[in-house]
Amino acid sequence: MNDAQIAVYPVDLRSADSGIPVASESTFTHPFDIGDPQFDIAAQAQWQRQDTTSTLQLFAQNTGGEAFLGGNDLAQSFRRAIQDNSSYYVLGYYVSANGTKPGWHPISVAVHEKGAPARFRNGFFFTTDQSAPSAPQEIALALSSPLDFTGVPVSVTWSGQNPGKLSGNMRAQFDLVMPANFVSVDESERNHMILDIAVVAKNLNGKIVADLSQRIDDHLQPQELEQIRNHGMTYRNGLQLPP
Repeated sequence: MNDAQIAVYPVDLRSADSGIPVASESTFTHPFDIGDPQFDIAAQAQWQRQDTTSTLQLFAQNTGGEAFLGGNDLAQSFRRAIQDNSSYYVLGYYVSANGTKPGWHPISVAVHEKGAPARFRNGFFFTTDQSAPSAPQEIALALSSPLDFTGVPVSVTWSGQNPGKLSGNMRAQFDLVMPANFVSVDESERNHMILDIAVVAKNLNGKIVADLSQRIDDHLQPQELEQIRNHGMTYRNGLQLPP
């Protein structure tokens, strides 16, 4: 979408009859443990619906489109999208020599007319590598992207803290809970599973203050495969956080 200059106008008619409000910063919640069989099914469904609507809104905002949520007239939503996209301005600029760092580059557009709203793409990805992305590159992209990657509905809980290795530091322990059947396993290769995990902690200014990464490359035993397929798995580790 970044290269094709596409504006996204997502439509979600399910919200009309669900009774579930559109996600916002004040209502968006995550379950404590999506893999817990005791977790309220209704609450889990609500979280997933809120996560979906939040993602649709984010796609629209980041591409200059508009999200149509909670309505029950599909044709009207299409007409509004066509009308909105029937006239627009195309703005372009050259990236400066000191602005070619690979990654996400935010942009902003302001209108001098008081009270006039403006919708626009709020950034772009810049890369000098045209080859197919590797797993580390895809992980780095996911960590820096303003969009949520919601293909696997994982949940994270803080499970304790201890003194860190360095004086004044704290080791914050977390549990990453992944639901049943969350990963593809190659049974023809003796139940071969590859799982890349990357975690970052940022301060209030968005600066990364701690990170860790690990690749789990293993051939699962039959009982381990059954556990992952039916119950998922929990990954436990900790981050060394500065004061």
